[in-house]
Amino acid sequence: MKKISLLTTVALILMTAVLATAAATAKPLIRDILVTTKGEQVLLYGKISDGFTPDMSAAVMAGFPVQFTFYAGIYQERSFWFDRRISDIEINRTLKYDNLKKTFQVSSDGGSEPAVFQTLGDAKVAMSDLNGFPVASVKALSKNTEYYMKVMAKLDRVRLPLRLEYVFLFVSLWDLETPWHTYRFIYRE
Repeated sequence: MKKISLLTTVALILMTAVLATAAATAKPLIRDILVTTKGEQVLLYGKISDGFTPDMSAAVMAGFPVQFTFYAGIYQERSFWFDRRISDIEINRTLKYDNLKKTFQVSSDGGSEPAVFQTLGDAKVAMSDLNGFPVASVKALSKNTEYYMKVMAKLDRVRLPLRLEYVFLFVSLWDLETPWHTYRFIYRE
């Protein structure tokens, strides 16, 4: 009887330690959202804080790619009716480490050439920043009308080749999502 209670106590202490460690890790958040216009485009600026876990950094250094997917949408708020969707976009970014050249490459959807960085810190900043992504055309907005933008990011798990993800089950622990961040604005020409 004492063995069972001792085992139960040890198991509870270990579970508490594991859960406390998981709760203490910083959750990724989207912050510093700014919506502006330039020419005929509505542009999105912002960044992710606490987007990389130490395990993700180690995986990048081992040569595994890491992908961030940003989701953004502009909506017009309407009383007594469903909000009108103006646009929805998805932005994919991938970070890879080239072990031969000792450089980090950050590529984006639609980008011609990947950006090359010498340090992991610089590559992390490039992965986490949204610098002027076109979200919608200005022609889709009406003057002096209130809109809101919803933004979230999904930090996708490392993609392993040849079905190795079935062997490395811990990789799914890297799937992280930010909560939706809403930014309200009024379009003025």
